[in-house]
Amino acid sequence: MRTVIGRIASVFGAVAAAICVVIATPLPSRAQLVVSGPSNFVDDYGVNPIGTGVAIGSTGYYYGGTFDSVGLLQVSPVSGTTITAQQDSATYNIPFLGGGAFPTQFYNNLPLDLSLTGAWTLTVVNPSESNSPLTVDTPALTVTTPPPLVTGVNLSGSLAAPTINWTIPAGSSATTETVYLFHVNPGGPSGGAAFASANLPAGTTTYTIPAGVLTAGELYSVSIQSDVRTGGLTGTLEARSRSFTASFTAADATLASPIYLPTVSPTLSAYGGPVYDFNVAVTSGQQIAIDPPAATGFIYSTGAGDPNFASVELPNIGNPTPYDLYLWNGSQFVFDTTLNADTVFDFAAGGVSEFEILGITRSLGLNPNSATDFVTQLTFESSGMFTGTMTPVITIPEPSTWALLALGFGGLGLAGWRRRAAGLRGT
Repeated sequence: MRTVIGRIASVFGAVAAAICVVIATPLPSRAQLVVSGPSNFVDDYGVNPIGTGVAIGSTGYYYGGTFDSVGLLQVSPVSGTTITAQQDSATYNIPFLGGGAFPTQFYNNLPLDLSLTGAWTLTVVNPSESNSPLTVDTPALTVTTPPPLVTGVNLSGSLAAPTINWTIPAGSSATTETVYLFHVNPGGPSGGAAFASANLPAGTTTYTIPAGVLTAGELYSVSIQSDVRTGGLTGTLEARSRSFTASFTAADATLASPIYLPTVSPTLSAYGGPVYDFNVAVTSGQQIAIDPPAATGFIYSTGAGDPNFASVELPNIGNPTPYDLYLWNGSQFVFDTTLNADTVFDFAAGGVSEFEILGITRSLGLNPNSATDFVTQLTFESSGMFTGTMTPVITIPEPSTWALLALGFGGLGLAGWRRRAAGLRGT
């Protein structure tokens, strides 16, 4: 009997000792939420090809706008974390941005409401973290007008490592400029930011992409980001604007002259495709090279108050036949003549404000989203600004569609539609 009692006592003693060990050993501590970089700034960006904003048809382009950009630059851990922003009675979710360029960032473009210019209170929740929920306040909005978008973006040098050039509008308040290249996949998921320069000092208008960044044959869009910052290149962000260009194809080739890349209109053309907008300073008689994505043809138009086109020179892309030139007679485009590649064609005295080129052979397979496949050389009757458009002709419209196009061109003025007899000259 004593032996049995002794064994029972030993068992209870062992259990009690184990309980004491468990009680004496502290439970593992939970991790804590770590956040930094609260932001609140006015963000203005235009039409872009990277999948941010409202889709424009099925073109692979998206309409941006002007927003109140709110978020946190760094959040850890990301998994399981949710964030809400509140100011007065307004409450918004702040989602995880994700992607290789933004691995820890949460942000949202909120509607810009100038009655809500104070700080947003961000509530960060992750049930697995010991300090959840965590609250942090953003800065207040102190600048409510973003800097103007840059203009005249062009490429020069090698298409494998191009030099990006741009013009800063007069009176811009930007204190830094940043160059982004976005890997473009029109009509599908975007590859996101492929490259970002460091913040560049105010007034910078040129930057060369380092060798090895781009992949030959891939499409990229240029974005020039202008920031208003207090406290230097890495100071507090107050306002931002971001311009985006139509895409270009990286290649092992060198450009003979700078090529101006257009921006994209938020409205579709009568063909169901995009319209490409230019904003370039021009000098009378001096050629500029422009080129948005290729199609079976293009309609070229000047903007209101722009100098007229004086001449055009079309590229040699291996087209088996000459191009067809059509001129606007006030109600429709009328065939005028055929044009050979690499030959300057002079329009009639006074120039024209719009014309159409057709006859690009489909079998050439030009990339419809590359801005370096159909480089067009233009000259102008006088110096000024070229703020016109270049609209790809995707299909030849029915006659009823021309009436819709006529309405669109009506405000641009009537073009002269006869060229002088000796309109062709060699280069």
